Amino acid sequence: MRRLSAVATLVFGMGIGTAALLPLALAERPWNALRAAGAEAWGALAYLTFLGSLVSFFWWNLAIRRLGAGRTAVFSNLIPVFGVLLSWLVLGERLAPSQLGGGGLAILGVLACQGPILRGAFARRG
Repeated sequence: MRRLSAVATLVFGMGIGTAALLPLALAERPWNALRAAGAEAWGALAYLTFLGSLVSFFWWNLAIRRLGAGRTAVFSNLIPVFGVLLSWLVLGERLAPSQLGGGGLAILGVLACQGPILRGAFARRG
């Protein structure tokens, strides 16, 4: 990450992934499904491509560059938290008490690993 920018890392990573997966996708012969896809399917694909992949991995690469890999990796524990919250907001799913508790623990864990925010709360008093 020190030699390449976040954009260059994204381009190389996505390019290698696309080159590796494209032959497999074409082997499925998706032509009929692509022709039949409506605006909703294309909108979902655009969202997944731009926000779910390009923007999120670009921000991830920026975070690695600024915070380091170790501090950034801790944030991957928030992926299920955001997945559950988005299912509640977008799909109207119910949130179970265990999900709320687990999400709260995940957030506290990330905060505790990030340094001074909670470090004072867990420090030994001498």
